[in-house]
Amino acid sequence: MEVILELLIEIFVVGVVEFAKSKKANNLLRFIIMAFAIFIVVTLFYVSYVLRDNVWEMIVALIFASISGIYTYHLHKEFRKVDM
Repeated sequence: MEVILELLIEIFVVGVVEFAKSKKANNLLRFIIMAFAIFIVVTLFYVSYVLRDNVWEMIVALIFASISGIYTYHLHKEFRKVDM
């Protein structure tokens, strides 16, 4: 059940990040979305720590957290391009 919830959160984060990269979002909205994405990454790492007794769920949560981290880093690079 937790893995399904994490997958849905991950899909939501990817959609929100893709919206933030579009031209429709202003800089404040982009900053809020980036902070939210970082919050999701931290939450997924915490969930993987709590679920450490079940190794497979921990691995899946770490994979999702890694994907979120990659998107957050990519979004941060996009912000730097827009601001300069």
